[in-house]
Amino acid sequence: MRKGVAHFALALLVGLPIGGASVPRTGGAVPPARDPGPCPAGQALDVVARANAYRQARGLAPLEPDARLFVAAERLAADLAAHGTIGHVGSDGSLPWTRVDAAGYARTMVAENVAAGQTDAAQAVRGWIDSPPHRANLLQAGVRHVGAAHVVGRPACRGCAPHYWVLVLADTRGPAVSVPLACGTVVAAL
Repeated sequence: MRKGVAHFALALLVGLPIGGASVPRTGGAVPPARDPGPCPAGQALDVVARANAYRQARGLAPLEPDARLFVAAERLAADLAAHGTIGHVGSDGSLPWTRVDAAGYARTMVAENVAAGQTDAAQAVRGWIDSPPHRANLLQAGVRHVGAAHVVGRPACRGCAPHYWVLVLADTRGPAVSVPLACGTVVAAL
């Protein structure tokens, strides 16, 4: 691959009603997320702020951060970074909905965007906006909650920056589990 090429995995959207179709569980453990401390990393919060700014500019409500979705995003980002790969299937066979379920979020719908190689949140979100399937996830009206992660690890290709980005958008019948107020808000302009 060319030096400096950013990678995006095909955006994934899955909507399953609670009590509806069963989703098979995968064997093996989901890689543990890094302990982000009381607040998600600043780059992850910046991704959320930028995604929300994009949604609001198009007349959609902003997504509410949910601590469980940050955990699910972190698990995949850490796994991708550890293996130098990009995609929606974890090294243990986990899928977006199994990671969200494992984080304790009773989902009715889940969408996931992943990217690798972008060196900051602005580039990652801009790449998703420029990609029709990723943009569709960003503009999904059926989601209310969001989580994100940024992890630096092994590059996905020769010459690529070793940055991994995951955005999880989801909905549940229950309320969000709030991210601590001490984390503050990042104001982003697109």
